[in-house]
Parts: sequence; C-alpha cells; structure tokens
Amino acid sequence: MKRSSLVAAALFIVSTGMCAEPASDAPRRPNIILIISDDHGFPDYGFMGNTEVSTPNLDRMASEALLYTRGYVMPVCSPSLASILTGLYPSAHGITGNNLKGRPMSLLAKRVAANPVLLPQALSAAGYRTMQTGKLWYQGYEEAGFTDGMTESGGRHGGAGLSIGREGLQPIFDFIEDSVAADRPFFVWYAPLLPHTPHDPPPELLAKYLGKGCSAPAAAAGVRPEMRRRWKTACLLSSFTT
Repeated sequence: MKRSSLVAAALFIVSTGMCAEPASDAPRRPNIILIISDDHGFPDYGFMGNTEVSTPNLDRMASEALLYTRGYVMPVCSPSLASILTGLYPSAHGITGNNLKGRPMSLLAKRVAANPVLLPQALSAAGYRTMQTGKLWYQGYEEAGFTDGMTESGGRHGGAGLSIGREGLQPIFDFIEDSVAADRPFFVWYAPLLPHTPHDPPPELLAKYLGKGCSAPAAAAGVRPEMRRRWKTACLLSSFTT
C-alpha cells in the first residue's frame, strides 16, 4: 500500500433489502459489506474527477451516499488494516509498520489481539455472522474475531484469502446466502489484493484501455514501463469495481 491509498476511507455499503426481519420492538440491523482497495490512490475513481479510469458502480454509489474526501492513512498496509479493525490510530494499537526488524512477525498479530475491541468481534457479539476475505496480515480470521473466513493462519498479506476478487466472489455469495437462510444479519470484509501487484488484468478489461497509453503488446510499441503499469492498474480498478 502506498501513501495515497484509500484504505481507511474504504466504502461501507449498507444493504437493508436482505436484512432479517426483527421483532417489532427490536431495531433493524443492516447488513454491511466493507470494501477495502489496495494500493489504490484517492484520485483513481470517476467520482473523484478521474476521466481515465472507469468506475461506474462506485460512481453511482458515491452519488447516492455520503462521500468523505479527506481520509488519511499510514503509508503501508498493516497499520491501516489494524486501524480499521481496532478503530485506533497506529500509535494506540501498536502496529506502526509491516515488519519488525529482528523480531518475529507473529508479534504484530499479538498486538492487534491485545486491543480491547475488534470490529468483527463487536459485530459477532451483536448477533452478526462475520466473514473475512482478502488482506489480513499475520493472523487467521478466527484470531481477528470473524465467525467465518478464508485466511486460516497467519502470513504476509492474507494467504488463501487473496484469491478473492481475482478468482471470483463465490465464497462471499455463499456466505450471504447462508446468512439470509439462517435469518442472521451479516458483515463482509472484502479486501482483495486489487489493484495491487501483480498487474494482470483480465484481457476483456485491458481491451477497454488499448490506445489510451497501453498498446498490445505494450513493450513492442515503446510504451514506458510506468505507463504500462498505469493502464494495467486502471484495468484492475475496473475489475475491482465492476
């Protein structure tokens, strides 16, 4: 993740259509899907004025929702994700970098777990089914307080959870269907490794950007490496937001 990442300003999409019907005297609990993009600069959305990257679905949601345009995060992944999990600044939750020089990486997970409240734990305690997919540094989903998840054990980035997005969304679809069948509200942590490297967009999305700075093959056309990366990133953004 880079300094311009929008991780802490991630989108909350609240769906009420699939909520379980509560008792007449109980408040209605919304379903929550938290989308966290990775290595994604804040100008790289249509609703932020970008005319090159196509993000029509997010543009529509932004037009119908509250939009916060001044979010600030740490320049790397782990502290930013820990802030979302804990609701605290890095100086308070204890994760101030991706690595600890000369010390075991498991210490990062222990520092997160030492915080009194984690977002998925709080929602689980409130009756939610909670699912982790994608990025989750140095811990499995159960350690972070999720009832369900894809990352079974600690490791850099998120292990098996990183297949979400690049290889489809079926685990999320199944989780939502099971939650609705169980008459339970749900929370989904959708944190794909997108548009993070590797920059390998689907061919059909890359085709949308041919002629805009990334020809095929780009190297043969003499396009600078940073331009190839720029437009492949744009394709991955489109993949992430389609």
